[in-house]
Amino acid sequence: MGLIGDPAGDLEQFARALVEMKLAYEHQLVGCSEAEVAEVLAAAGDFSVPEEYRVFLRRLGRQAGRLLLGTHFYYPAIVDLPEWVADYVTLDAPDFRTRGRFFIGSHQGYRYYFFEQDDPGAVYCYVDGEAAPVRAAATLLEFLRKTAADEASVSLKGVYGDTYPS
Repeated sequence: MGLIGDPAGDLEQFARALVEMKLAYEHQLVGCSEAEVAEVLAAAGDFSVPEEYRVFLRRLGRQAGRLLLGTHFYYPAIVDLPEWVADYVTLDAPDFRTRGRFFIGSHQGYRYYFFEQDDPGAVYCYVDGEAAPVRAAATLLEFLRKTAADEASVSLKGVYGDTYPS
């Protein structure tokens, strides 16, 4: 168990919770290598990426079972996020501000998750057509915990029976 404010310990505890919640098998919890983390963070430029996100990438950056299934939140897809966001802004949302933001996820091309330079560590969400982004959580871990709780509450027994995909 991690110390309070210990991102590595907190993420490790969260990873174990994913298995207990039946959102993942242990072998589905796959982190990025240091080279892959560096590749993702290269897009940050001078943006100060929260340490918690770096720890997330190292521990769960490639795969975390059914957590955020259908969302581009993992390596290698997230490497292309800056390009996707630029295309989205050019084609669909010219007033959407990207400066001072570091994008960490995209769901189906209409929902974007990001960090805001002016609110370090908080996760924001913008949905296409909405007037403005909303603060989804004060920290990445809070966002992940909320998402996991929501996804665990959805019954997949009709699809998978008493098992879940490997």
